[in-house]
Amino acid sequence: MSQDDTNETADDGDGAQRATTAPVPPEVIRRRRIVVGIGAVVVIALVVVLVLLLTRPDPEPTPGETVAGPTPTPAITPAERDTGTAFLAVLPSTLLQYAVTAQAEDAGLLDAGAVEAWTLTYSDGDGTELVLRTAQLTTPEGAAAARESLTVEGESLRAEPVLVGGEEAGQVVISATEDDGAVAAWSNATAVFQVTGPADAVVAFYDAFGM
Repeated sequence: MSQDDTNETADDGDGAQRATTAPVPPEVIRRRRIVVGIGAVVVIALVVVLVLLLTRPDPEPTPGETVAGPTPTPAITPAERDTGTAFLAVLPSTLLQYAVTAQAEDAGLLDAGAVEAWTLTYSDGDGTELVLRTAQLTTPEGAAAARESLTVEGESLRAEPVLVGGEEAGQVVISATEDDGAVAAWSNATAVFQVTGPADAVVAFYDAFGM
Protein backbone atom coordinates (compact mmCIF):
# COMPACT_ATOMS: atom_id res chain seq x y z
CA MET A 1 0.00 0.00 0.00
CA SER A 2 1.31 3.45 -0.91
CA GLN A 3 1.72 6.37 1.41
CA ASP A 4 -1.20 8.09 -0.34
CA ASP A 5 -3.46 5.12 0.33
CA THR A 6 -2.71 5.24 4.02
CA ASN A 7 -3.84 8.91 4.08
CA GLU A 8 -7.23 8.07 2.50
CA THR A 9 -8.21 5.05 4.71
CA ALA A 10 -8.04 4.15 8.35
CA ASP A 11 -8.39 0.91 10.29
CA ASP A 12 -11.60 0.69 12.30
CA GLY A 13 -10.01 -1.69 14.78
CA ASP A 14 -11.61 -4.81 13.31
CA GLY A 15 -9.33 -4.99 10.37
CA ALA A 16 -11.90 -3.27 8.06
CA GLN A 17 -10.97 0.00 6.55
CA ARG A 18 -13.19 3.11 6.35
CA ALA A 19 -12.83 6.31 4.40
CA THR A 20 -11.89 9.41 6.30
CA THR A 21 -13.83 12.68 5.74
CA ALA A 22 -11.72 15.76 5.26
CA PRO A 23 -12.84 18.80 7.33
CA VAL A 24 -14.82 21.47 5.42
CA PRO A 25 -12.85 24.69 5.13
CA PRO A 26 -14.36 27.67 7.01
CA GLU A 27 -14.61 29.65 3.74
CA VAL A 28 -16.95 27.02 2.24
CA ILE A 29 -19.13 26.99 5.35
CA ARG A 30 -19.33 30.77 5.24
CA ARG A 31 -20.32 30.77 1.55
CA ARG A 32 -22.98 28.14 2.16
CA ARG A 33 -24.45 30.19 5.01
CA ILE A 34 -24.51 33.29 2.78
CA VAL A 35 -26.31 31.42 -0.03
CA VAL A 36 -28.88 30.01 2.41
CA GLY A 37 -29.43 33.47 3.92
CA ILE A 38 -29.92 35.09 0.51
CA GLY A 39 -32.39 32.38 -0.48
CA ALA A 40 -34.41 32.94 2.69
CA VAL A 41 -34.51 36.71 2.08
CA VAL A 42 -35.73 36.18 -1.50
CA VAL A 43 -38.48 33.82 -0.38
CA ILE A 44 -39.64 36.24 2.33
CA ALA A 45 -39.66 39.14 -0.17
CA LEU A 46 -41.73 37.14 -2.66
CA VAL A 47 -44.24 36.24 0.06
CA VAL A 48 -44.55 39.89 1.14
CA VAL A 49 -45.09 41.07 -2.47
CA LEU A 50 -47.71 38.37 -3.06
CA VAL A 51 -49.60 39.32 0.10
CA LEU A 52 -49.56 43.02 -0.87
CA LEU A 53 -50.86 42.26 -4.35
CA LEU A 54 -53.67 40.07 -3.05
CA THR A 55 -54.78 42.41 -0.29
CA ARG A 56 -54.37 45.90 -1.78
CA PRO A 57 -57.69 47.79 -2.30
CA ASP A 58 -58.90 48.89 -5.72
CA PRO A 59 -57.60 52.36 -6.61
CA GLU A 60 -60.06 55.17 -6.00
CA PRO A 61 -60.69 57.80 -8.68
CA THR A 62 -58.69 60.97 -8.18
CA PRO A 63 -60.69 64.12 -7.34
CA GLY A 64 -62.31 65.49 -10.46
CA GLU A 65 -61.77 62.29 -12.43
CA THR A 66 -64.82 61.03 -14.32
CA VAL A 67 -65.29 57.28 -14.46
CA ALA A 68 -67.10 56.57 -17.71
CA GLY A 69 -69.50 53.68 -17.90
CA PRO A 70 -70.38 51.70 -21.02
CA THR A 71 -71.94 53.67 -23.88
CA PRO A 72 -75.71 53.11 -23.87
CA THR A 73 -77.33 51.48 -26.89
CA PRO A 74 -80.92 51.61 -28.16
CA ALA A 75 -83.49 49.16 -26.87
CA ILE A 76 -85.53 49.58 -30.07
CA THR A 77 -84.80 49.08 -33.77
CA PRO A 78 -84.56 52.27 -35.84
CA ALA A 79 -87.25 52.85 -38.43
CA GLU A 80 -86.39 52.49 -42.09
CA ARG A 81 -85.69 55.92 -43.56
CA ASP A 82 -84.51 57.63 -46.71
CA THR A 83 -80.72 57.95 -46.94
CA GLY A 84 -80.67 58.89 -50.60
CA THR A 85 -78.61 62.08 -50.23
CA ALA A 86 -75.09 62.47 -48.93
CA PHE A 87 -76.42 64.63 -46.10
CA LEU A 88 -79.06 62.10 -45.04
CA ALA A 89 -76.54 59.28 -45.25
CA VAL A 90 -74.31 60.82 -42.56
CA LEU A 91 -77.17 61.47 -40.11
CA PRO A 92 -77.15 58.71 -37.46
CA SER A 93 -80.04 56.24 -37.29
CA THR A 94 -79.03 55.48 -33.69
CA LEU A 95 -77.15 57.53 -31.12
CA LEU A 96 -76.59 56.55 -27.49
CA GLN A 97 -79.87 54.93 -26.33
CA TYR A 98 -81.93 56.63 -29.04
CA ALA A 99 -83.12 55.34 -32.40
CA VAL A 100 -84.89 57.15 -35.25
CA THR A 101 -88.64 56.54 -35.23
CA ALA A 102 -89.68 59.08 -37.90
CA GLN A 103 -88.18 61.27 -40.63
CA ALA A 104 -89.77 63.93 -42.84
CA GLU A 105 -88.82 66.97 -44.87
CA ASP A 106 -88.70 70.21 -42.88
CA ALA A 107 -90.80 72.69 -44.85
CA GLY A 108 -89.93 75.63 -42.59
CA LEU A 109 -86.20 75.35 -43.16
CA LEU A 110 -86.69 74.73 -46.89
CA ASP A 111 -88.74 77.92 -47.12
CA ALA A 112 -85.88 79.73 -45.35
CA GLY A 113 -83.53 78.86 -48.19
CA ALA A 114 -82.08 75.46 -47.24
CA VAL A 115 -80.89 73.17 -50.04
CA GLU A 116 -82.37 70.26 -48.11
CA ALA A 117 -83.90 70.07 -44.66
CA TRP A 118 -85.22 67.29 -42.46
CA THR A 119 -86.90 66.58 -39.14
CA LEU A 120 -85.97 63.34 -37.39
CA THR A 121 -87.53 62.01 -34.20
CA TYR A 122 -85.38 59.90 -31.89
CA SER A 123 -86.76 57.76 -29.05
CA ASP A 124 -85.31 55.56 -26.32
CA GLY A 125 -88.42 53.36 -26.41
CA ASP A 126 -89.20 54.28 -22.82
CA GLY A 127 -90.96 57.60 -23.23
CA THR A 128 -88.09 60.00 -23.91
CA GLU A 129 -88.08 61.65 -27.34
CA LEU A 130 -85.71 64.09 -29.00
CA VAL A 131 -86.58 66.06 -32.15
CA LEU A 132 -83.76 66.94 -34.53
CA ARG A 133 -84.23 69.62 -37.19
CA THR A 134 -81.35 69.88 -39.62
CA ALA A 135 -80.60 71.54 -42.93
CA GLN A 136 -77.88 72.02 -45.52
CA LEU A 137 -77.26 75.59 -46.61
CA THR A 138 -75.09 76.95 -49.42
CA THR A 139 -72.72 79.04 -47.27
CA PRO A 140 -71.45 79.08 -43.67
CA GLU A 141 -73.03 82.50 -43.30
CA GLY A 142 -76.41 81.09 -44.32
CA ALA A 143 -75.98 78.27 -41.77
CA ALA A 144 -75.07 80.78 -39.05
CA ALA A 145 -78.20 82.83 -39.82
CA ALA A 146 -80.35 79.69 -39.70
CA ARG A 147 -78.77 78.72 -36.37
CA GLU A 148 -79.68 82.12 -34.92
CA SER A 149 -83.28 81.63 -36.03
CA LEU A 150 -83.37 78.20 -34.32
CA THR A 151 -81.91 79.48 -31.02
CA VAL A 152 -84.49 80.04 -28.28
CA GLU A 153 -84.41 82.43 -25.36
CA GLY A 154 -83.77 80.99 -21.93
CA GLU A 155 -81.07 80.29 -19.40
CA SER A 156 -77.84 79.51 -21.26
CA LEU A 157 -76.58 76.03 -20.51
CA ARG A 158 -73.75 76.29 -23.02
CA ALA A 159 -72.48 78.76 -25.58
CA GLU A 160 -69.20 78.02 -27.30
CA PRO A 161 -67.49 77.56 -30.67
CA VAL A 162 -67.95 74.35 -32.63
CA LEU A 163 -64.44 73.08 -33.36
CA VAL A 164 -63.47 70.80 -36.23
CA GLY A 165 -59.84 69.74 -36.29
CA GLY A 166 -59.06 72.51 -33.82
CA GLU A 167 -60.57 75.15 -36.11
CA GLU A 168 -63.80 77.02 -35.42
CA ALA A 169 -66.53 75.85 -37.81
CA GLY A 170 -69.59 77.36 -36.14
CA GLN A 171 -71.26 78.11 -32.83
CA VAL A 172 -73.50 76.18 -30.43
CA VAL A 173 -76.02 77.60 -27.98
CA ILE A 174 -77.94 75.33 -25.58
CA SER A 175 -80.79 77.08 -23.78
CA ALA A 176 -83.00 75.83 -20.96
CA THR A 177 -86.76 75.81 -21.48
CA GLU A 178 -89.72 75.14 -19.20
CA ASP A 179 -90.35 71.73 -17.63
CA ASP A 180 -86.63 70.89 -17.44
CA GLY A 181 -86.31 70.96 -21.22
CA ALA A 182 -83.63 72.43 -23.46
CA VAL A 183 -82.96 73.41 -27.06
CA ALA A 184 -79.53 73.07 -28.64
CA ALA A 185 -78.89 74.99 -31.86
CA TRP A 186 -75.58 74.88 -33.70
CA SER A 187 -74.00 75.36 -37.09
CA ASN A 188 -71.07 73.48 -38.58
CA ALA A 189 -69.78 74.93 -41.85
CA THR A 190 -72.85 74.90 -44.14
CA ALA A 191 -75.01 72.62 -41.95
CA VAL A 192 -77.34 73.66 -39.14
CA PHE A 193 -78.95 71.59 -36.39
CA GLN A 194 -81.50 71.98 -33.62
CA VAL A 195 -82.31 69.36 -30.95
CA THR A 196 -85.26 69.71 -28.57
CA GLY A 197 -86.06 67.53 -25.55
CA PRO A 198 -85.26 67.00 -21.86
CA ALA A 199 -82.26 69.07 -20.85
CA ASP A 200 -79.95 66.24 -19.78
CA ALA A 201 -80.81 64.24 -22.89
CA VAL A 202 -80.25 67.23 -25.20
CA VAL A 203 -76.80 67.94 -23.77
CA ALA A 204 -75.74 64.28 -23.96
CA PHE A 205 -77.12 63.98 -27.50
CA TYR A 206 -75.23 67.06 -28.69
CA ASP A 207 -71.98 65.88 -27.09
CA ALA A 208 -72.27 62.51 -28.83
CA PHE A 209 -73.58 63.78 -32.17
CA GLY A 210 -70.21 64.61 -33.68
CA MET A 211 -71.42 66.88 -36.51
